[in-house]
Amino acid sequence: MWKYVYLTLLILPAWLNGNAQNQENPADNFAQHLQKYASDWNLTANDLMEFRVRDKYTSRHTGAKHIYLNQQYNGLDVYNAIVTLTLRPDGEPLSAFSRFVPELEHKIVGERPTMAAIDAVVAAFSEVGIEAEASDFVLSELREDKVIFRAEKFSRSDIPVELVYQPLQDGQIELAYDLSFDPESQLDYWSIRTSAIDGRVLDKVSWTVSCNLDDIPSHRHTQSCFSKRAEQGYSARGADGVVADNLHFGAKRLGQVNEESAYRVVPFPYESPIHGDFELVESPYDEEFSPLGWHSISPGDQPDYTTTRGNNVIAFVDRQGSGSPDISVDGGSNLVFDFPFDQDWEPEEYMEAAVTNLFYWNNILHDFSMAYGFDEAAGNFQVTNLTGQGQGNDPVQAISQSGANTGFNFNNATFSSPPDGNPGTMNMFVWTRNSADASLLTVEEPAEVAGSYETGTATFGASITEDPIIADVVIVNDGVGIVTDACEDIINSSEIAGNIALIDRGQCEFGAKVLNAEQSGAIAVIICNNRSGGIVNMAPGAVGDLVSIPSVFISQSDCNIIRAHAENGLKVRLQRPEIGGPDMYDASFDNGIIAHEFAHGISLRMTGGPSSSGCLSNSQNGNRSDGQQMGEAWSDFFTLITGMRAGDTRNTNRGVGNYVIRASTDARGIRSYPYNYNMDANPVTYYDTYDASVPHGVGHVFASMLWDLLWAMIDEYGFDPDWYRGTGGNNMAVQLVMDGLKIQPCNPGFVDGRDAILAADELLYDGANQCLIWSVFARRGLGFGAEQGNPMRVRDARESYELPPTCLPTVKIHKEMTPNIEAGDNIDVQLRLVSHKSENPTGVEIRDQIPENTSVIHESLPAGASVDGNEVVITVGELDFDQDLVFDYQLATDIDLFSKIILEEDNEDQASNRFIPGALVGNDFFELTTTDAFSGSQSWFAPNTNRTNDQSLTYTIPIEVEGEFPVLRVAHRYHTEDGTDGGLISVSNDGLVSQIDLGYAMFREDYPNRISGATFSQGDLKAFSGNSQDWVQTYADLSDFRGETLFLQFRFGSDNNVSMEGWYIDDFEVFEAHNYNSEVVVISDNGIEATAYAGGRGTIVEPQLPVSTEEPVVEHPSISLFPNPARDFLNIVLREMPAERNASLVITDVKGRQVDNRSISIEGSHQSEKIDVSGLPSGTYNISLVTNGSVWTERFIVVK
Repeated sequence: MWKYVYLTLLILPAWLNGNAQNQENPADNFAQHLQKYASDWNLTANDLMEFRVRDKYTSRHTGAKHIYLNQQYNGLDVYNAIVTLTLRPDGEPLSAFSRFVPELEHKIVGERPTMAAIDAVVAAFSEVGIEAEASDFVLSELREDKVIFRAEKFSRSDIPVELVYQPLQDGQIELAYDLSFDPESQLDYWSIRTSAIDGRVLDKVSWTVSCNLDDIPSHRHTQSCFSKRAEQGYSARGADGVVADNLHFGAKRLGQVNEESAYRVVPFPYESPIHGDFELVESPYDEEFSPLGWHSISPGDQPDYTTTRGNNVIAFVDRQGSGSPDISVDGGSNLVFDFPFDQDWEPEEYMEAAVTNLFYWNNILHDFSMAYGFDEAAGNFQVTNLTGQGQGNDPVQAISQSGANTGFNFNNATFSSPPDGNPGTMNMFVWTRNSADASLLTVEEPAEVAGSYETGTATFGASITEDPIIADVVIVNDGVGIVTDACEDIINSSEIAGNIALIDRGQCEFGAKVLNAEQSGAIAVIICNNRSGGIVNMAPGAVGDLVSIPSVFISQSDCNIIRAHAENGLKVRLQRPEIGGPDMYDASFDNGIIAHEFAHGISLRMTGGPSSSGCLSNSQNGNRSDGQQMGEAWSDFFTLITGMRAGDTRNTNRGVGNYVIRASTDARGIRSYPYNYNMDANPVTYYDTYDASVPHGVGHVFASMLWDLLWAMIDEYGFDPDWYRGTGGNNMAVQLVMDGLKIQPCNPGFVDGRDAILAADELLYDGANQCLIWSVFARRGLGFGAEQGNPMRVRDARESYELPPTCLPTVKIHKEMTPNIEAGDNIDVQLRLVSHKSENPTGVEIRDQIPENTSVIHESLPAGASVDGNEVVITVGELDFDQDLVFDYQLATDIDLFSKIILEEDNEDQASNRFIPGALVGNDFFELTTTDAFSGSQSWFAPNTNRTNDQSLTYTIPIEVEGEFPVLRVAHRYHTEDGTDGGLISVSNDGLVSQIDLGYAMFREDYPNRISGATFSQGDLKAFSGNSQDWVQTYADLSDFRGETLFLQFRFGSDNNVSMEGWYIDDFEVFEAHNYNSEVVVISDNGIEATAYAGGRGTIVEPQLPVSTEEPVVEHPSISLFPNPARDFLNIVLREMPAERNASLVITDVKGRQVDNRSISIEGSHQSEKIDVSGLPSGTYNISLVTNGSVWTERFIVVK
């Protein structure tokens, strides 16, 4: 064995050097194109020195060339570092997207492997739970660029291994072995990269997409489930946008094999047996797209097969998971596949009918997708590629009732799509009665809220059965932070025991919540959504497997109803209604799910090129739970378009999986909302990706946009019933989506997907639909200003509902002024004018008001400008389309006018005495640090750890708000996990009983980002999250609090996922601001065209201490208390107290009885104390500070 391992290791250096020296380099032809984009992509000349053409082909319907270039180092590919370059038919670039790594050479780790390839194979198998030894693998082939192993005991496929460079989460690029294999014991087809230095697994991607959609309890195969797989080898739209009733695919044709055939199926456009009846469909194949018919792999007069096998698909039933067809589904010499089906039968009673329907729909989807460009060159699934383009020998293996007899495989569907030349595999499972869509929660009392409530379910714990669970509902209390989240041990167990626990979502995993409730004696759990949104289903997390009681999830609005009546006569019943019909349904008749699965193969092959199947992984460091991957979106889109029925409108509810969960045709299916253009029915936007499940919830958002696009195009161009060769809006929309797949980059984000569709419109329709497309995406938050951030994450995105300026046919004026000046400094004013009107406005002039107490510096006026009274007038005349004009001038200001300081804090001398750190959750407190500061030497700092935290920092000096324009300015710097961890600034005007978030009042450097509702257990929040890069100053208008006394509080929250740096807070001031701003107006012969003010409240004059002739106010000793009322702790702030070593704090009740007495030492004029009052019963108390000869007393309340 050692000789074998050593031999493999010896080969590798030659492999490495040979690959570098003998590399064929047609990529040189594309280097000039890359150089045009290099600066935009921050790439150096060295970054572009090595790359290869990974894939290239020409789309037959456009003539566009699609080129996929892989960055290399020392002759080896950098994994998924792909440039997607699309050239117009004339050779000019249409678009280019880069995943090349900037400054690559400085990030390389390892240039020579120090371990053998076989060791990498063993490590990869171990990573997925398969324990193997090197001796289990046979070296099958040694090629110039890879070695190929076989292990028939463990893998259905060969195991190719090659050296690559793998990008890591920390930015380094490590030498690695890239290998793939299809385990005998699993459904996942794995693509894994292991370090060639130390053997650790660096990245893991499954080429198998599982579509249980996070919503239904399901099972995926483990090693015990299987033994071996088969070796097989114009407009018809009405005025209301109704789909016409004469839908069809291409006209019936007979292929060169003269194939006559018939199939009893639920045909297009019917999604399932609940959407339409079975029909005997004759010869449905299309001659152009399946010239060999559906039952041959070579030309000839007679079909090669009379079974459900052909060039595009091999379909069979495999209930045993044995790898062999259970039965032969044969249509005879006449190819008539007419088999009985009855919905009351169990699936094993209609296996022939199931395979027939599965075979038919896979072939339909092959022909359909080929009509829109998923052809041989693009990597489609076929045994024989008649054009000679692409790789053959890769039909879809479509397996019906996969593993149904094993007792493990149900409520799921999968599709495996390795690179072109390797067969795709579709597994359709049976779906159990427990997956049925049903209302599980019923309120029985009180009568005013009685009825059924929609629920989500858990994939852990006991199932809710037809045996009812009837009990009272009790709200949990864990006594810590958000006391209703059940993330800590529950303290009201005596009330919970024997009842149904009501728990709020957030702060910890679903499984942990339910387990805590179970350990407190709960017999079931209701989880409340803590933010607006649809129903979700609950994953177990780390401890969910220990749960043995049932749980359900309900919406925030429903929970508000239930919570209001909990512990006040509310009685509920958890019960699955009795459902008729068979125990199992077969997904082979859910044509929507079949289309969904097949579309995974389309999107995987067309994104990043046909030889790349890992370009829809979107993850960081192998974690697939956080990316913007839209594969589920394109799959749902295929479900929707192939199920459009006569009478459908934009407002028709469309679900996914309605048949298998036994729902009505207009139900939401296994999505949070039904697909519907009407945003009252389907309100999802880009913002919803923050807390959506990944990948299905995220995909639902993008698919909703694609569905809107289809209907917008139908409204514009009508509906054509010919899906193969039609010219209607429906055809155009599908073509946009399909070409977008070819154009978009490897591992795209939402913005990438949108931009690829916009580029496809330029290619297909000369950009005629740009503004229509923009309006569709902007409607759901993916507008002109949207940012996707890192496509490997979902929570760093920024939504925007804006259209690009060119889609707004108006005149625009933008005004900028110097943001800040010292009193007496000049102000720079800039005016920017542009028109996007179809007709040029004439007689245009700009009139910019001169702010009060300023004067124009005439020498600074641009040509054609003059002063008319209190206005600067600039004569423009005729304004051409997209003409961009910029005008600058200056204003002089009054040296005696400045902002006036009310309060300023520099966080230096005795800063700790003026603040109180606190914690609702966690122990990573705010602390003073000298690591970084805006000014001086120290600042407050909240670390962003990978632990759950909700920390606060309260400023104990009250702020008296006064003046016409009071402003808070805070200097801070943050670097946090974007979209998840972040900080808030709030004020309290009621003695810290409640807080008011200042986000709404911020007008400079405001919250940049939405934040997950789980962070602070509150939805629809923005926060300081992400990376500010440097110190920034946030301004907030305090005018709403004029005349009030405020306490300032900072709050920082984090989850238990990623650790980053944290949040620094330094200087802040409250001042009565003096600012300069004025309106600019654009006038033409048609009247007023546009108006604007400078943003950020124009120019603000820096604050100074006001000069006063009054006697200074003498501060008197005082004490203040917060929060008041108090529950667990009471904070006492002492001000202007004389130093006293022997002072005491005495608490007495309303009868004067002493309940607490403690000694303190007063060491400065300002300090704070914290007293535990959790042991005091509810009531009113006095607290007295007793010093040598003086007593100060305040009253407080304790509530429980």
